Amino acid sequence: CNKVLAELNDNVFCLATDSESIATALVGNAEQNNVKKVAIIHWNSDSFMPLVKDFFVEKFKTGEAKVVEGYSAGTTDFRTILLKAIDKKVDAIVFLGYDETGLAMKQARELGFSGKFYATGTITSPSLQKIAEGSAEGAIFAFWNAPKDREPAKSFTQEFVNRTKRPPILDLATYPTYDSVKVLENALKKASTNDLGQLRTAILETEFDGTTGKILFEQDGSVRIKESAYKLENGSPKIV
Repeated sequence: CNKVLAELNDNVFCLATDSESIATALVGNAEQNNVKKVAIIHWNSDSFMPLVKDFFVEKFKTGEAKVVEGYSAGTTDFRTILLKAIDKKVDAIVFLGYDETGLAMKQARELGFSGKFYATGTITSPSLQKIAEGSAEGAIFAFWNAPKDREPAKSFTQEFVNRTKRPPILDLATYPTYDSVKVLENALKKASTNDLGQLRTAILETEFDGTTGKILFEQDGSVRIKESAYKLENGSPKIV
């Protein structure tokens, strides 16, 4: 969820982690650790990762992005971009992408890069970590964990495990999705299903305790959940 989506027409709503907070969390940690020069390597086959890249560049006031390169879906060789980053002597590389960034991290270490890695929550993906072959360990990334110690997230988590035989892999994909369906269910009960105006009003007036926390829409049609900085330790997220 982000301001670009929220500013679309009145019939567009979003309930998800805030794209801008991904950049805020990463920049905040970089500044705390005196990172001055970064390279940003981002997926450019959708509009999401480029938007996070733009937010990062905008917020990184105490340093400079010396290399900013996009890559398309299907890329398997990141060495040309990585060599540019190494040549610029960057302190850190920011990977904004999906499972393929695990391969990019592995190639960076093979090329001798010893600086910090920054990433998104996709770094918790088991397939990304398998491809990375240990190179993702210690990376700082933006993430959000559901409040599983309290209701209704606690009951939802148990039901999820009962049905799938495993816990959710990525909280920020699972819990907001469930809450979004509940929002629509409640709005359909309140409004006439063939009146779009009533449905829109009912969504904006939504207020309940969801698995992600208090669900209360802003007037722009958004519920934005803030992500924070985490560190990958033994394949799992640990808040920093």
